[in-house]
Amino acid sequence: YNIYTGSVEATAMVENMMEQIALRLGKDSTEVRLNNMKAKDKEQLKKLIAHIKETSDYSTRAAAIRIFNE
Repeated sequence: YNIYTGSVEATAMVENMMEQIALRLGKDSTEVRLNNMKAKDKEQLKKLIAHIKETSDYSTRAAAIRIFNE
């Protein structure tokens, strides 16, 4: 049985909405996503995201992107 549910498109739409909300609020999209998560998932993901931001030099890269886009 091959049933296609359209879940990829739905996920893409939600991700795009999160980006648009963050842009209009002037917030980081990760912060918006975390604010819209279930409490039980949030704490573990906060730790994971903090680790990824730290090891990927996220702040410097995000600042460079903001400057480039001005």
